[in-house]
Amino acid sequence: MECPICHHQGIESLSQKCPECGADLASLGRIQKLRKRVKRNYIMLLSLIVVLVIAILIGIFQYHSSTSLAETKSLSDSVTLLIQVNQKLSDSLNILEDSLQKFLAAPEVSSKTLETTIIEHIVVKGESLWKIAEKYLGDGSLYSKIARDNFLCNPSQIAEGQKIIIHKNP
Repeated sequence: MECPICHHQGIESLSQKCPECGADLASLGRIQKLRKRVKRNYIMLLSLIVVLVIAILIGIFQYHSSTSLAETKSLSDSVTLLIQVNQKLSDSLNILEDSLQKFLAAPEVSSKTLETTIIEHIVVKGESLWKIAEKYLGDGSLYSKIARDNFLCNPSQIAEGQKIIIHKNP
């Protein structure tokens, strides 16, 4: 891994700080993990589409060799439907690919900038996202922003000791 601040090479991927300049690299590690996950999902979707197309072709070949003319019409309708489904999957894959390209092309954010905008908070007994939003963002109604930033499905269910990330605008 390379430090985005001083460009020091050979830093271990689990390092939290650059040994050269001391820059916080935790967010850089998160970005790299996210890139790997997106790439893995892209490959899995592409593999699924390839397997689906092969299965359709095999099914058409086997079915066609043993069907009558009337059955062939029904099969043709099914194939048309499968082609439409395959087109929708292909469109979804293109959207994912575009998103991945945009994500990979996005400029890296310096860890010094992130230090001033990200707060890590450990939940204590009796706290709610509303209270945390009031404390750090000055408005309790911004609790939903904290829930989205932390991928919380149910904002009312946070646990004591849970780490919450707060993105505070300077």
